[in-house]
Amino acid sequence: MTTRPRRGAIALAVAGLLGYLAFSHTTFLVPDSAGTYAWARSLLFDRDVDFRAEYARLGSIEGNERVRFARPGETGLPGNPFGMGSGILWLPFVAVAEIALRLGGEAVRPGGYSAAHLLAASAGTAIYGLAALVLAGAVARRLVGSGAAIAAAVAVGFGTPFLAYLYHLPTYAHVNAAFGAAVTLAAAWRARRDDTLSDWGLAGAAVGLAAVIRAQHGLLLVIPLLLLAARRRQPGSAARLLIVIAGAAAVFSVQLAAWGALYGSPFEIPQGGEFLDLARPALLRLLFSPWHGLFTWAPVLLLAGLGLPLLWRRDPWLAAGVGAALMGEIYLAAAATDWWAGYSFGARRLVDLTPLWIVAVAPALEWVGRRGSRAAAAGITAAAVLLNLVLTAAVRTGEISPFREIGAAELLRGAGRAATSLPAYLARELGGDRTVIQFVVHRDAPSPPVLDAAGGGVIAFTLVACWLLGLTVLALLARTWDENPAGPSAGEFAGTRFR
Repeated sequence: MTTRPRRGAIALAVAGLLGYLAFSHTTFLVPDSAGTYAWARSLLFDRDVDFRAEYARLGSIEGNERVRFARPGETGLPGNPFGMGSGILWLPFVAVAEIALRLGGEAVRPGGYSAAHLLAASAGTAIYGLAALVLAGAVARRLVGSGAAIAAAVAVGFGTPFLAYLYHLPTYAHVNAAFGAAVTLAAAWRARRDDTLSDWGLAGAAVGLAAVIRAQHGLLLVIPLLLLAARRRQPGSAARLLIVIAGAAAVFSVQLAAWGALYGSPFEIPQGGEFLDLARPALLRLLFSPWHGLFTWAPVLLLAGLGLPLLWRRDPWLAAGVGAALMGEIYLAAAATDWWAGYSFGARRLVDLTPLWIVAVAPALEWVGRRGSRAAAAGITAAAVLLNLVLTAAVRTGEISPFREIGAAELLRGAGRAATSLPAYLARELGGDRTVIQFVVHRDAPSPPVLDAAGGGVIAFTLVACWLLGLTVLALLARTWDENPAGPSAGEFAGTRFR
């Protein structure tokens, strides 16, 4: 019999699947998507890190000293500034597509370049994204109870740019990176609760996974380290510290080895030495600019300013870890010389931190529900989702450009026009063809992507098989909602008050 807490995880998964069926439209961007997917294609079909064939088919740009994309290094191989983690996560889904093509008699050589393969990878992104919401919601539930946890997962998952990357831009790495952050959060929580060496090693390995997806997420190591610090002088703390670091290093060594094969050195900076300007971060612009500003495009995240102090009263070590990770990653994103992140919907590099935002926002929604009313918390959640749908519609209909800098007036005008036509936009989305891939190609790309054809029956079989695989994983993750939390139960905590 399904327990009541687990129903929250199931509801999130079902809502996510329905959203995918209704609104998913895959966009493939050159060079970002090409560089990210190239890892999956090359590892599965060629078993190497030579991307010359992939770039010829998927697209590339020459790059420059700031972003050395596809420029040959000392090894003579073209570079790839995108982490290999998303490619690894996509491998089982791309393999499903290849099996479907072979069963349908449509497989071609070399493989991996069909619409079925890309759509399978995109379905994998959606599944990993929903898994991220389930895992983050499970941690939040232990802090504030199921109601506020679900509200936070919905508000942050569907009321911020995470939604656009989940369904419309799934060939970016950001949703997969959010999965890595969620696994880190959940593994660190479990390690503190059970306090075994193996659990602390898994928490470190989770950080390694997040960093293999996007290298800056090595900063997430601060979460398990601060939760470990809660043990203070208990016996075995030094051994646990070493195993956390060893777990992270062991997993990340896969990326180091790949960089060594590509560049001749595992410590090469793939983006180039001029990619970051740590002395002059554009913090205010990153946070508040109409041009992809974090809080401008996702104002619901401002609740973290209330939620983190409330979380500190309940769990200071977790609050410190989440807060430090958020601040460190915001600083890095602001230090990027293209802090606006090119073709973007909102502050896309901070979409990776969606699970941390959920845990930071959940106490604020719980407080609003307790001091005000549940209706007020539900209203905030609904308003966040509605605003996000309006902004998504504005970008996808061309009312707001994702390419160039815009001001506040243009942002408001575009959002206003999109709001008036939102019902028509949603109707068009519901009636759209989910198998059509939109290509956005950088002006410096030598050629657009060239894909092999795939029949509708093969694509349908591929997507059904991918989602059966994904829903099995989500069902297993839903069990995490039923685990007993450390300290007071969720029900006991829901009956207490923040002081």
